[in-house]
Amino acid sequence: MEGYMTPEIDERRDAARDDTIETLGLHEPSAYEGFQEVTNLLLAALDVDLTAFTVMYEDMQIVRAGAGAALPDRPRDDSFCQVALNAGDDILLVEDARRDARFADLPLVTGQAGIRAYAGAAVHAPNGLVVGYLCALHGQPRAFSAADIGVLQDARKLLEAALLLLEAALLDPLTGVFNRRYFDDRFDREIRRAYRHLAPITLFLIDIDDFRAYNDLMGQKQGDVVLKQIAMALQGTIRRGGDLIARFSGGQFVVVLPDTNAGYAELLAERLRNAVAELELEHPGASSRRLTISCGGAVAQQTRDLAAGSSLVLAVAEQALYQARRDGEDGSVVHTISEAFGRGDSAVI
Repeated sequence: MEGYMTPEIDERRDAARDDTIETLGLHEPSAYEGFQEVTNLLLAALDVDLTAFTVMYEDMQIVRAGAGAALPDRPRDDSFCQVALNAGDDILLVEDARRDARFADLPLVTGQAGIRAYAGAAVHAPNGLVVGYLCALHGQPRAFSAADIGVLQDARKLLEAALLLLEAALLDPLTGVFNRRYFDDRFDREIRRAYRHLAPITLFLIDIDDFRAYNDLMGQKQGDVVLKQIAMALQGTIRRGGDLIARFSGGQFVVVLPDTNAGYAELLAERLRNAVAELELEHPGASSRRLTISCGGAVAQQTRDLAAGSSLVLAVAEQALYQARRDGEDGSVVHTISEAFGRGDSAVI
């Protein structure tokens, strides 16, 4: 039960939720217009003063869509939904908040809004994490019937279907990993986050060796098959929350690794290379007679490197990949930004 988690597990859970919310763009106002339609429908179906879809992001409850009376963003700890989240409740029903010790002192209850009744359903992202709640609130005490709960659950399904569509727009349809558009946006955000928190970050650029020749020999259909297999192998090696793999171009992938220094980056680059080698995929046109990858890594672990932005890190990863291929393919090369520019690592984070 979520209500019995340790502080350490709570922190990891919240970090995973924040990452999921950012991935889906739910932390931004223009996430998806369909959310508003769901809250409008719920307001029309229930006898309440307002409805809202809220997300629990960082330390705030953010209103993504609402109908009826306005509901402002507020600290998570001042919300009905935080109580539901802590308890692990899928559905939370409150008939009269003033008579319930859990809610009687909330600003929503004691303040101008004067909320007395609440019904909320947890909204799950495609990965199963609760990202927020679909809520119905009323200024008078009110019981919620089985029919009301059914309406709330049906509306929740519409929201979760919309989240599936949002996620699908972020994924490469062939391999199932993230697409280039999402990578471009996410990598910029991760670089800025690393700079704010003075944390290292690593970028891998991965190329399937002689993939064009493989497609010429085996046909594009078979090329698509091995692309999926390699993407799955790479994805299976990237296990930490916050790590990201995306398809960069035809036979290229990128991997973003927050909080990763040069030492760990070198180990992980070899793990990725070995994960593909262990597939033992045949390549009739390669000297080794098998499909392999080359991996170029760039590690930003100085504040001045992070301040330079994502384009510098990508350029160094491209240089490292070029060296790995020049050295004979089926290998990995990892450079810090400082190494690439002949600087010392005197200010390593």
